[in-house]
Amino acid sequence: MADFMQKCDMPYALSVFLPESSISQEILNKKELVDMMKIKDDEAIAGKSEMTPLLMDIIEHIKASG
Repeated sequence: MADFMQKCDMPYALSVFLPESSISQEILNKKELVDMMKIKDDEAIAGKSEMTPLLMDIIEHIKASG
């Protein structure tokens, strides 16, 4: 969610979300999230632009898969 809020220019939502979710660490970038979630083998998601939120890439992949 933090990646989504950051990339969709939602600074106020992000400033509320981070402390409310007890996240005190730096927000992971898309490559780090893909590696952590072990979806790096799925080029439909891992190969997308760094500019789009990972959540949106996953949703688009699910929609395209039918």
